[in-house]
Amino acid sequence: MLSPGRMAQHADAWRPLGRAAEASRSVLRWWLDELRHLIPARLRQVLSADPIALQILLDDNGTDVRQVLTKGFSNVKRVRLEGPGDLPSALGWVAKRRRRWGSLMRVDIVLPAGRCLIRHRKVPRAAVERIGDVLALEIERATPFRLDVVRHAWRVIGPAPFDDTSLQLVHVIAKRRPIDPLLDEARSMGVPISTVDVVGSEDDHMGFNLLSSGEAPPSLASRLNRAIGIAAALLVLVAAATAVVVETHHRSPGSTWYVAPVAYAIAAGPGYARMYLGQHWASDIFMGSFVGTFYGLRVVDYARAHPDNRVDHFFLGSYRPGLNVIPRRGGVQITYSGTF
Repeated sequence: MLSPGRMAQHADAWRPLGRAAEASRSVLRWWLDELRHLIPARLRQVLSADPIALQILLDDNGTDVRQVLTKGFSNVKRVRLEGPGDLPSALGWVAKRRRRWGSLMRVDIVLPAGRCLIRHRKVPRAAVERIGDVLALEIERATPFRLDVVRHAWRVIGPAPFDDTSLQLVHVIAKRRPIDPLLDEARSMGVPISTVDVVGSEDDHMGFNLLSSGEAPPSLASRLNRAIGIAAALLVLVAAATAVVVETHHRSPGSTWYVAPVAYAIAAGPGYARMYLGQHWASDIFMGSFVGTFYGLRVVDYARAHPDNRVDHFFLGSYRPGLNVIPRRGGVQITYSGTF
């Protein structure tokens, strides 16, 4: 058994790794967001939606199915099962379609508002980061339910009227008893449920999700965004490694034997990790590496054919070999340039 001192040393050693992992996740989120904004807004809205969405609307008794709606590529809702029917039959019908369409189909459960407790609450702006904790405490103190027997979700509406220091939100609470058995039966049939929403009296969806973040499967759009981001990062890494290796071989051939393995090992790391975790096909990795190598060679060829191009001027300034003293605002910049 480790002594307290050794345990503290191990904790201190892991802390920088944790910070590095969090920084890497932040960079990946930024990268994905930048790639996403390269796509036009209208096309991004189309790609962010699942191709086939199927909604199971429960009856007011919470056990039967009122109707099943499908929405396909035409974005038009169609009634497939009309109502009240038993839940196992409806799930069996959904499971057959799920086996046909696979991950292209999204399945949602919709509860009637009569099965839920819906409250309009006002919370201080200072508690925005802890809204979940505040509402959970209110459930324990102000409702007859215990937190372990209900599911709850919320949505911020906007600033509270006549109070600039508070926000107004809608809080919905539903018992687990009709929801959890339905989720278990759906999973046993191979039907993952993406959201558990609430519908009002006029069949208007309220936009909640009573599932926790770990229960909901990742959507097709999120998986595609992540795959595109990883593939683009791999392409850039391989292109950069190729450019470094080719330039090293051109300027200092004797250094290529140790520069090339290091550069390509760094570039191949993310791709190998994705294949090892089963998150990418090997063909995707090889194609990204091929395209990255091609563009890396093209960048080097362009830089050699156009030594005085605008990109170099913008990032490096005018090239003058030797010692250079350049006046800058508030001082001077001293640089030394040479060839090797």
